[in-house]
Amino acid sequence: MSEAPPPMPEIPKIPRGRLWMYLLAPPVFAAVVYSLLFAIGNSRASSSSMEWLPGALGFLSLGVFIGCLIGFILLLNRRYATSTVVLLTFGYVIGQGVIVVAMFFGACVFMLSHA
Repeated sequence: MSEAPPPMPEIPKIPRGRLWMYLLAPPVFAAVVYSLLFAIGNSRASSSSMEWLPGALGFLSLGVFIGCLIGFILLLNRRYATSTVVLLTFGYVIGQGVIVVAMFFGACVFMLSHA
């Protein structure tokens, strides 16, 4: 009379290693860029031939962020519904922005204190 309910489908897992990579790559890359700019800015050999470097590193940083954002979205699509992915993506963009901008201002204060 009473039938057993059908088994629940297995919920897909999010690989933690890739998740942490997408979360940590933009701040780590920004720290490397700021360190490189600090080293180049403090060297006495900086010339007009290095004026393109901050812009190029900025575009490279933007590319790393966009690549990690796309990977983060694709990773979440396995597990969560569309509205949840939109909310988490919005939080990812705001969170990464706050972290990287805070690191930028920290790097500026650090550079000014060593000038």
